[in-house]
Amino acid sequence: MLRRLGLFLSIILLAIACKTSKPAPYVYASPILASIDLTTVKDDKIQVIYHPNNVSQDTLLFSFPAIIPGTYTLANYGQFVEEFTAFTKEGVQLKTEKINQNQWILYEATRIDKISYWVHDTYDSEEQHSIFSPTGSSYEENQLFLLNLHGIIGYFESSQWQEHTVLIKYPSHLYGSQTEQANQENTLPYGIDKLLFKDYASLIDSPIMYQTAAPEQFTIDETAFHLSTYSPKKRHRSKTIQPSLQRILKAQKNFLGNFISPTQYSILLYLSSSANNDARGYGALEHHNATLAVLPESLSADNLEASLTDIISHEFFHILTPLHLHSEEVQNYNYQNPTMSQHLWLYEGVTEYFSILFQIDQGLLSKEEFYNRIITKINTAAQFDAIAFTKLSENILKEPYKSHYPNVYQKGALIAMCIDLIMREESKGAYGILDLLKSLISSYGSTTPFKDDALFSTIRTLSYPSVVTFLENHVDNDIAIEYNEYLNKAGLELTKKQVPTSYFIHETQPLLESDQVKNEIRFNDHIINNSFLQSLGIKNQDVLLAIDTKKYTPANFYEIFADANQWKVGTIKEFKIKRGLETLILRATLSAPTRTVSIIKEMENSSEQQETVFKNWINE
Repeated sequence: MLRRLGLFLSIILLAIACKTSKPAPYVYASPILASIDLTTVKDDKIQVIYHPNNVSQDTLLFSFPAIIPGTYTLANYGQFVEEFTAFTKEGVQLKTEKINQNQWILYEATRIDKISYWVHDTYDSEEQHSIFSPTGSSYEENQLFLLNLHGIIGYFESSQWQEHTVLIKYPSHLYGSQTEQANQENTLPYGIDKLLFKDYASLIDSPIMYQTAAPEQFTIDETAFHLSTYSPKKRHRSKTIQPSLQRILKAQKNFLGNFISPTQYSILLYLSSSANNDARGYGALEHHNATLAVLPESLSADNLEASLTDIISHEFFHILTPLHLHSEEVQNYNYQNPTMSQHLWLYEGVTEYFSILFQIDQGLLSKEEFYNRIITKINTAAQFDAIAFTKLSENILKEPYKSHYPNVYQKGALIAMCIDLIMREESKGAYGILDLLKSLISSYGSTTPFKDDALFSTIRTLSYPSVVTFLENHVDNDIAIEYNEYLNKAGLELTKKQVPTSYFIHETQPLLESDQVKNEIRFNDHIINNSFLQSLGIKNQDVLLAIDTKKYTPANFYEIFADANQWKVGTIKEFKIKRGLETLILRATLSAPTRTVSIIKEMENSSEQQETVFKNWINE
């Protein structure tokens, strides 16, 4: 919980005189105390002072997370820490030893009064590490401080469950992402915020942003929302973003009902310049009471709104799972070497499905748009090898499973859709997967995790045997899903049709690629179903040498698309290609190119039960 207390004294000495605008939600007898100074930035670094509490061991291990919940790649946040030192009350420096990227051994630990270190931001060196931008930090002196505390404050293994107090000294002209009072009331050049956390997990669950623009605040039902937008060139403002965002969040809350309704929720939107020294890992990370999103500032207002609709829709639904429903692996997270849960289909797949379903449920998507979203996921999921999702999930940090992670948002969402349709059919439309999630959350609660191996058994009790049969076949095993079987339950069917396309590009996907190393232009596997290239006899990985008398190389690669726009149906084209060691000449008369695409259409003679399932599924 973040509360502005108007504290104005030196954060370095931690001699704080304070007055509270609101009483603190927790009372701590002697919490761990850490301070962050944002008024002094040194070479893109900020200083942190950490005071341990009740140390009874002579030797301690101080750590920064190697990985955090909600991410599936090692980040090693300790790599950004420098000048790590420990001192007694008398100022005597004690021995410390760095043993790896993230951990330090502290000797004579019972004598430690404070630990001091400096922390780099991550955005200006993204080419040198793998940290996803919404989990990183950025420091722009006197302008912007984006703080993810897992990369700034470390922990002792034995103190993770202790209370933490964090003091942040900031330039007084900046606004915090949950400011409750205008900064202009402060006549000093700095202010101090006091943040109170019940444990380390809560601490790293609370991103913070300080910047020159005040956040917008609005209320939906009983939830107070804060929207803080950083736009370096002032291209976008919270005030103009708020109406569309408010509409999305209102629809989401309508979809959920009053089952889970946080008292406050913050949306931190960082718009990147996309320069080499700025964030380029676009996306978002969920938290119990916040979402931190990173997007390019260059987006138009309409494209920004569309991106936020998809991103915020997904992240906000994480309040269901894993934030309120999760396994023991998530509850007892090991920040150095975590054991991963088997149920990414639940945490990410179901969440992604809800981010689409609620939009048609609340009238934000047409049926055609909804069908297209499903088709896109079916087509994208088909590009991945068949792997049991439970096996994929528990091994997600290593190859070959790691490279399959994007399929969690494709097949994972389709798994959720199939379960939804099974439940709608079984209940004659009355119950769906959202009802199942609500029952699971009611059974466990946010503080009681489930056992990974017991989840399917619980689902059997709370839903139908057919749901568990599906999970056993298609989640715990790698049996392919016949999506038509499940869409038929709602009176829908998968079919194909021919649509106009271009000679060398379909929508935004080029059918050729340029290889600068080999100085070649090759056709790729996207040529499948392009009527002209198929009639010509082009195959995947054929190298294009020339068309008629014009030669093509990576140097004039983009001229291919412009030249093709001038072609006329009925003329003859001659292609010179290389296939392996053989050079071939292929000729064809130009025809209007088409592409075979999959579509979902409504069945002409659906039954009364299918119509009931359909209407209850999409809230028609």
